[in-house]
Amino acid sequence: LIVCIAGAAFYLYRTPDLFTREAAILVKEETLGKTKSRNTSGEDFSEMALVQQQTNVSNVVRQLSSLRVLSEVARRLKMGQNERDFLHAAMGLQRRFKASIDNEKSTVINLQFVDNSPERADEVLETLLRVYNEQWLAERNKVAASTSRFIDERLSVMEKDLGVVDDSISSFKARHRITDLAHVSDIYLQQQSSSDAEILRLSNQKGMA
Repeated sequence: LIVCIAGAAFYLYRTPDLFTREAAILVKEETLGKTKSRNTSGEDFSEMALVQQQTNVSNVVRQLSSLRVLSEVARRLKMGQNERDFLHAAMGLQRRFKASIDNEKSTVINLQFVDNSPERADEVLETLLRVYNEQWLAERNKVAASTSRFIDERLSVMEKDLGVVDDSISSFKARHRITDLAHVSDIYLQQQSSSDAEILRLSNQKGMA
């Protein structure tokens, strides 16, 4: 009994204390709505990346524990001198880090990190969330920029189409010597109104993006 107690005491003395730090984050699902637009060949451009964007909680869980995120955490906490050191440190962080959800419908992610220093555990979790948010925002900005370029291209095409319509009406009038300007103006105004509405809709989408 004395030997067992002595062995247990020696083991506890030599084994460092481990502390568990926990955090929980709420992931908001976001839907910006659906929009359908049609190009000049009649094809639909529907459900563009930014037009409808829903957050997949299980994907967020995987990204939080990915080496890409954890390597950046290691870099910011100066856990090494080069990329190889950062990767090695990230693998160590990954073994002590856990991200989970209570069930498939939950939007709350539970984070847990184990370390022999409670201060360092808190620092790792705080840095992890900061890095993930920054990377998420950067990806979102890329999608917004891509959508903005698409809308600009659509506006440019529509402006050209309006010019073609105007030239066609003028040529038609000159060719057939039409003097019923009121009738021609009605046709033109209908087309102009439809095009203006489409331009306004796309401009609103661009502003939202």
